[in-house]
Amino acid sequence: MKPTLLCCGALALLLGICLLTAHPAWYGLALVNLLTFSLYGGDKLAAQRQWRRIPERTLLGLGVVGGWPGGLLGQWLFRHKTRKAAFRNAFMLSVVANLLLLLALWYGLYGRWLL
Repeated sequence: MKPTLLCCGALALLLGICLLTAHPAWYGLALVNLLTFSLYGGDKLAAQRQWRRIPERTLLGLGVVGGWPGGLLGQWLFRHKTRKAAFRNAFMLSVVANLLLLLALWYGLYGRWLL
């Protein structure tokens, strides 16, 4: 399965959860993903037109706080930030950190691992 397809599914699931629940954390997560996706598109446009760019630190920071699915989708759709190895490595590190945190939260809440 392609990672971008997985991210599209994760974002669709997140949107569905937002529609079915009133918990504000889901709305916050949806907003940070939408913002991250939009900033990747804006940075791509800025790069093409030689405008002022969005700092990589901002893009990575949004990925760290949970916006990595939107970031990965933005990278794929806009074909942006896909060649710079240092950025890709830092981004993937934020994805792994988010997934480990998610597993730790799951274990903390339910007292067992997913498998």
